[in-house]
Amino acid sequence: MSVRKYRVESASGASRGTAGGKRQRVLASVFLASSVLSAATPLKASEWVVGDGDWFTACNWSDCMLPSVQASAYIRNGGKVTIASGDAVAGTLQVGDSGGSGTLTFSGGSLNSGNAAIENGVMTVTGRGTEWDLTNPRMPVIKGQIDIGKHGTGVLVVSGGAKVLNVGGVTIAPGEGDSGTLTLTGIGTTLAVEGTVNIGGGIGGAGTVTISERASFSTASSFNVGTFDGGTGTVVVTGNGSSLTAARLTVGYRGSDDERSSGSLTISDGAVVNATEVLQITRSTKYSGTTGTVNIGAAEGEAAAAAGTINSANGIFFGDGEGILAFNHTESNYDFSHVMTNSETGTATIRQLAGVTTLSGDSSAFTGSTEVTGGTLLVNGALGGTLSASGSGVLGGVGTIGSATIASGGALAPGLRNAIGTLTVNGDLTFESGSSYAVDLTGAASDLVSVSGKATLNGGTVRVRSLDDSTSYQQSQTYTILSAGSLDGSFEETLSTSAFLDVATTYEGNDARLTVTLIGEGEGEGGDDGGSDGGGDNGGDGGGDDGGADYPGVFTPIAETKNQYAVAQALDSLDQSGDSLALYNSMLMLGVDEALETYEQLSGVVYASGQSALMQNALTVNAVINNHLRGAAPGSVAPPSTDALGYAEEPQADPTGDFPVVAEDGFDEGRFAVWGSGLGTWGKIDGTDGSSDADLKSGGFLLGADMLANDMWRFGVAAGYTRSSFDIDQSSGESDDYILAAYAGMELNGFAVRSGLGYTWHNAKATRGVPALDQTLTGEYDADSFNAFGELAYNFDLGPAAVEPFANLSFVQVKTDGFTETGGTGALTVDGQTMNATFTTIGLRAATDFDFGGVATSARGALGWMHAFGDVDTETTARFATGNDFTVFGTPLDRNTAIIEAGLDFQVTESATIGIGYAGQFGENARDQGLNADLRVRF
Repeated sequence: MSVRKYRVESASGASRGTAGGKRQRVLASVFLASSVLSAATPLKASEWVVGDGDWFTACNWSDCMLPSVQASAYIRNGGKVTIASGDAVAGTLQVGDSGGSGTLTFSGGSLNSGNAAIENGVMTVTGRGTEWDLTNPRMPVIKGQIDIGKHGTGVLVVSGGAKVLNVGGVTIAPGEGDSGTLTLTGIGTTLAVEGTVNIGGGIGGAGTVTISERASFSTASSFNVGTFDGGTGTVVVTGNGSSLTAARLTVGYRGSDDERSSGSLTISDGAVVNATEVLQITRSTKYSGTTGTVNIGAAEGEAAAAAGTINSANGIFFGDGEGILAFNHTESNYDFSHVMTNSETGTATIRQLAGVTTLSGDSSAFTGSTEVTGGTLLVNGALGGTLSASGSGVLGGVGTIGSATIASGGALAPGLRNAIGTLTVNGDLTFESGSSYAVDLTGAASDLVSVSGKATLNGGTVRVRSLDDSTSYQQSQTYTILSAGSLDGSFEETLSTSAFLDVATTYEGNDARLTVTLIGEGEGEGGDDGGSDGGGDNGGDGGGDDGGADYPGVFTPIAETKNQYAVAQALDSLDQSGDSLALYNSMLMLGVDEALETYEQLSGVVYASGQSALMQNALTVNAVINNHLRGAAPGSVAPPSTDALGYAEEPQADPTGDFPVVAEDGFDEGRFAVWGSGLGTWGKIDGTDGSSDADLKSGGFLLGADMLANDMWRFGVAAGYTRSSFDIDQSSGESDDYILAAYAGMELNGFAVRSGLGYTWHNAKATRGVPALDQTLTGEYDADSFNAFGELAYNFDLGPAAVEPFANLSFVQVKTDGFTETGGTGALTVDGQTMNATFTTIGLRAATDFDFGGVATSARGALGWMHAFGDVDTETTARFATGNDFTVFGTPLDRNTAIIEAGLDFQVTESATIGIGYAGQFGENARDQGLNADLRVRF
């Protein structure tokens, strides 16, 4: 038997009749069921009668009767029901009503029901394997309808991989003043229906759907947002893997002039919306009082967000209401290929708000308006209607557009990103005051806007954005940038960011033409057919077709330092072809400040300053070996944190004094000594004469062994490794240093002689960043350094203390090999360099021994003055791929430097000593400091 059931409700959800004078709406639903039930056989009612409880406890329901196929479930009056497992059944399901709320939490098992109404409460379906099925043919009403927010505020949350299946449809906030919310979230979460979905119906009714975190919502029928007069529908689909699928998707379904409805759909962050038939922005009917908005990324007025994707089998159609398609996203290349059309009676608007959007479809039949107020809109297909650019919006592309107006703040930029092209205007084009026309140039062509109608130039600025890498501009170049059926007016000015170009716009017939000339061009000597001098304010080219020209410097006039001037001269000498021309033209587009900064970055000064780091490393090796020789001698003023490892007899405390004083008994002449020392320094050299500051660091170790010979001289060898680094401006370098050294020293009657020499192999690498050229340049090279020192000193023994005046002479030679960088047009070929410097140091050391908490302790310090001779100014000679050599100077070493040392040694056991020490060098421009901590063991 087939049963036909009719249901008639008011807009407020009450039974037939009127209530409170509210406007009534009749909603008729027809349900067909193959059932043996008689229409006169009503379902029984199971009413929830306790507060909180489990669905399967029978006496939680009225008459201790569980809901069943023949018994509906009513959860009202604040009841809270839980289903955690098992198979629950209900003929129909109602959660809350106008008299009270209800809550159903379904987190495991299954639920089979017929129609369901979450009228005034919350239903949660959560967890993988949890399933709510409204398709069971045993149900008396098999056309399972889900109503959310009927008669109040209803919420349905489906999460955590749960599934809801329904052969019927979904209605959210169907009546006047209703509020309904559907949230789908989590991987695998699914709501699949076969019927129509209506969101937001009735005056003041508001329905909201959110689909996120790879959840999905699908219907084989229609999906309507903002369904009836006065209703509001909002749908948000967000997150990669999240999806909404419908046959026919309508945003802004029905409204009137008196009771407007509105619908919005926002697709963001990689989510996908599929319309297997068509996506409509407002319905194509007599209902003009409807507003529909589709947002790609984020809604207007919100911060831009990552875009989502629309797949519509038959494109986008704007209906009879007010339809808006808004692009407010963060993508740098978002392609939108749909064909867009519209009803002649509606209002269709495309809004570009943020991001870069490319319209690649054929929307020539579109007759609405396109507003570009932010970001960039590239039309590479066809777009009809009228267009405008304002605010910070940029309109460009290589397709065909309708009539356009470029208003204040807006820009027209024909072509593609980083490529020239022609934009065709099938109509008129107007530039208003404050607008811009952005032009890229290449070869014998440029960006072009071709206007079939009239071009009106009410001011505006032509801005040259880029030059062609392969075209030399040492001779003037002229380009047609606008061609129209008729031309009226002129641009206000023509500009470029360049400190080196003179650009101007002229007009010939109905064309606007751009001429590019280098500043200073034509000041040379004329050729056979040319004038003798192009000088003066109105000077010519300085030559005819066969004329040569002595070309003056283009890049040198703005240079402020000798390094900048050297680089500028080299740039001026570049060949006008290949990579050299590409570098030349890239520099031509820079303004003064950016050009000066780029001169510094191109200079390769990091290689000059790197020599300072290698030289400082050699001086540190000399100091460590010298410190060891002082510590190995009996009765000497030992250095901070350095000492010999290997003594025959430990120092003994003198019990006769006021406090124990450690007395050195001398080194066992019959034994070898081995030792180790950590190296660690950091420093900064201030730039001079416009050169940049350099930061230097190094760290590593030395290991040595020596022996006493002839009862006087100590001879030894040492080896070690350090890693040095140096940073300057946008450049940085590092070096792996492998050290070999030999040394000798003696003491006799208080006089001391100490000496040593060393050799270091350096494997170095430097990286230079040139942001203006978008290049990172790398150079790898080998270097070696030779270092030697000699010192004379005399030790005055003052009992518990000692002082030692000294004079030291050090020599360092640093050699670097030549090499060629990689990474871009700014790469340098760098010559090998040799740097020789001699250092003299005079000063005074002092030491004293004392007891510190029962631990024998030595305190040591030194003051000195170091003077440098020879190559203290570091320099590098290099060249680009072509052009002249140039020399730049790095951060120099100081001629005069103050030396400060301090340290403490703690003899923690008879054979072990812990030492800490500080050493600093302070000059007018340079500061170098180090902290050391040593553990020394005698054996």
